Amino acid sequence: MKNTVTSLIMPGIRVSHWEETYNSICESTKRPFELIIVSPYDLPKELEDKKNIKILKDWGNIVRCHNLGLSLAVGTYVTNVADDGVLAKDALDVVIDQFEALPPNPKNIINAAYTEGGNAHDESYNIINNAPETRSPYIGDKWYILQQGLLYTKYFIELGGLDYRFEVQPMALIDLAVRAYRDGALVYFSDTIVQHATHMPGRTGDHAPVNDAQLGNDIPLFQRLHRDPKHISRIKLDVNEWLLSPPIWERRFANQ
Repeated sequence: MKNTVTSLIMPGIRVSHWEETYNSICESTKRPFELIIVSPYDLPKELEDKKNIKILKDWGNIVRCHNLGLSLAVGTYVTNVADDGVLAKDALDVVIDQFEALPPNPKNIINAAYTEGGNAHDESYNIINNAPETRSPYIGDKWYILQQGLLYTKYFIELGGLDYRFEVQPMALIDLAVRAYRDGALVYFSDTIVQHATHMPGRTGDHAPVNDAQLGNDIPLFQRLHRDPKHISRIKLDVNEWLLSPPIWERRFANQ
C-alpha cells in the first residue's frame, strides 16, 4: 500500500477475532497502515475487500510467521498485534506522535504499554531483569522487553528479525530487545496502552502449544544465549534464517 506509515504483523489462528482486531486498528490510527496476517487459514468474508490487509499462508510456528510478515512489510514503522488483540482508540497514533517527537535516530524504539487478561503492565513489568526467567548479569537493569515495540521497519530488518530458533514471540521479542540495546538502540517507554490482549494460563484452550514452546524451548534457549558471556557479540542475524525453521509447527499442526 502506497505511503504506508505502519505495518502491523499478526501471526494468527483465531479467525473469528480478526474483524474486531482490524476495526480496532482503524480506530487506533488515522495514518495509512497495513495489517499483515500470516496464518494457515483464509480471511473471514468480512475482511476480504480490505485493500490494506495482506494474508500469507503458512503452517509454521509463530516466530516463523512473524518473520514472514516482516518480509512483506512496507511501512515506515513496524509493530505487532495479537490475533485476539484489540488496539485502544487513538493509542497507536499517540505513540507514533511520541516516536516522531524524539531526536532523529534510525535506532529509536518505543516500548509501549499493553494489557493482558485485563491486567495493565506498568513500567517495572517491562524491565527484562525484573523477571527471574529473563534476568541476567549481562543484561542492563533498565532494558525494556519490547513486547509492544514500535521501531523502524528498516532497523528491524537490519537486526535480522526474530531469531528463528524461538517458536513463540515473548522470548524472541525480548531477545530482539537485548540485541538492539547491544547495537546502541535508544529505547523509550511509553505508558500509553496500545493493545488489550486476552490471557490463557497454562495449557488451557488453544494455548497449549504456546505454553509448551515457551517452557520447553524458548525460555531455556533465551537463558543459554543471555547467561553466557560468549554470546554478547551476537547482535545482527541473517534476516532470511527463518527459512531454516520447520514449515509445519508440529506442536499445533502435527496432523497437517
